[in-house]
Amino acid sequence: MLATYDLVGGEARWPGFVPGDIPLALHDSAGTYLIRHPAPPAPFERLRGFAEVYAADTVLAELQANTAARIAGTWVATVIAPDGDWDPDRLAPLLLHEAFHAFQTVEHPEWTANEVDLFTYPVHSLDALHLRRLETAALRRAVSAPDSLRELCWAQAFLRNRRARFARLPSESAAYERGAELREGLARYVEARASREEPALPGDGFMPEDVRERAYESGHALAILLDRLAPGWKKELAAEGGHLDGVLRDAIGGMRARRCGASPDERGRSRSVARTDLRRLAERDDRARAAFDRAGPWRLEISGARDPLFPKQFDPLNVRVLGDRYVLHERWLQLANEAVELEVLDGSALTHGVGPHPMFDGVDRVEVTGLPEPAIETRGDTTRVVAEALTLAAVGLELEVARDDRVIRATLPRPGGR
Repeated sequence: MLATYDLVGGEARWPGFVPGDIPLALHDSAGTYLIRHPAPPAPFERLRGFAEVYAADTVLAELQANTAARIAGTWVATVIAPDGDWDPDRLAPLLLHEAFHAFQTVEHPEWTANEVDLFTYPVHSLDALHLRRLETAALRRAVSAPDSLRELCWAQAFLRNRRARFARLPSESAAYERGAELREGLARYVEARASREEPALPGDGFMPEDVRERAYESGHALAILLDRLAPGWKKELAAEGGHLDGVLRDAIGGMRARRCGASPDERGRSRSVARTDLRRLAERDDRARAAFDRAGPWRLEISGARDPLFPKQFDPLNVRVLGDRYVLHERWLQLANEAVELEVLDGSALTHGVGPHPMFDGVDRVEVTGLPEPAIETRGDTTRVVAEALTLAAVGLELEVARDDRVIRATLPRPGGR
């Protein structure tokens, strides 16, 4: 696998990015493998027959997702390998993606999006979604244009549509998209150079809620256009900052090309599809909430408005904002305050916010469903509630166990009452 990784890493061709210099961490059910780390922590030991590979029968706290994480003082590309699937042609590009994140974190920490803003992104705006579809279509046509004149023409159409759309969005929502294109879109671009994949820009655009997912592909597509239209853009971006559509605008703003744009029929279809997709989004949210409420056999209900919990970690790819300050977390969530630590991993949790922001002003209620009967243990003033997918530890927690209803009701301790 390392040989394949080193081979495709040579295709990255990003100034200053040397994939072989970035340590890797892979985990599957057999254990964790740390590769090329300068100081592997205990209990890692060198794997016999492999000079650069260390192994441990453990799961590091930092290994919760495909990402970049700091392990023993060094930024590492981390990947969760599906059991039995160590196909180097699949894993090597993915590792390259995460290694680029480690590079970005150290060299370009400003290339990021504030995940806080995704929770308040106006996904239900018909006008913005309609314009986003036109923008995606123009970007797809620019990338696939058969000649340089039509490439330029559709690239300028993309910029016009984006300018019109961003004028209708809150500034933090536009900044989120641009930051995600820098962070995830460029990592996807580096990965795709190894996997030989083209940007996935669907004909009818992306689903309304797929804001983050779209940035992977729009950022990838913009990088391809910049390769063609603005040689040297990578060094310019690294030196001067900015965002991808701004670099593209500066590169081609003065170039003359015939004007491209969607036809009246295409514009009408875009608005019609956007309206249908918003209706389907509401239906999907209703079904997801209903499935969560029906899941059994046990559920945990946590309340405590006077001492809210705050997010430590969550999976931004698996959250569903339901409205009325409710958020459904469908894979991973960590919440805490001074007295409470809660983690739901590979399970579902529903949170309710106390302020305008549904998560980051604090959470006063949490529900976790689909649990086997939890184990409850109290030692001194600390209570632990543990089940598959759930760990709750709290000082001064009040519990009510309703076995007939299979519900555990937990009341958070009040400030000063610990």
